[in-house]
Amino acid sequence: ACGEHDGDEDPWGTAVLDRSANAWADSNVLHNSNVDRDLSLALIDQLYRTIYAAAGETPNVILTGYDTLFSWGALLQSQQRYFGSMTVQPTFNGVRAATAGVDGAFNVSSYFETPIIVSKNAAVDTISRIYMLNTEYLFLKVARPSRYFETSDPFVINQFATKGLYETLGELICTFFKAQGKIRDLK
Repeated sequence: ACGEHDGDEDPWGTAVLDRSANAWADSNVLHNSNVDRDLSLALIDQLYRTIYAAAGETPNVILTGYDTLFSWGALLQSQQRYFGSMTVQPTFNGVRAATAGVDGAFNVSSYFETPIIVSKNAAVDTISRIYMLNTEYLFLKVARPSRYFETSDPFVINQFATKGLYETLGELICTFFKAQGKIRDLK
């Protein structure tokens, strides 16, 4: 049981998991000690190999920003290779390839047949970081279901318009850190 011995993790008590002190809780992070370096295909492929060696499986989705996606595309184009394209569906268990005849899918870029989802909220060093995730081991425990708020009060939003937002409260849970990875310190 948790907390019986010194050094045991206590996720439900007051102790906080110190991932830097526990090798079993390490994910795969390729960093350059906060010194930005050029994005390269070798670096991206290295993370694929590192995740596979540590977890025995590859990521099923990649998250990054538009700036990194364009830099990545420029690397591929210089060698006359291109991003693949695939049709994916968002699901409760992540993102998966769409089944023929099913509505609600959209086209995205892919690399090694892994869909690349672009987000304006990706963490940025000089360019956005790359996150390679295996959503089989990521879960969201919802504390409060999604709610929608909308206002057209010009004194609140400082313009004559209507703005809305969705709010969901939850906790992201990862059950297998080694199946996840990121590349940071990119330019």
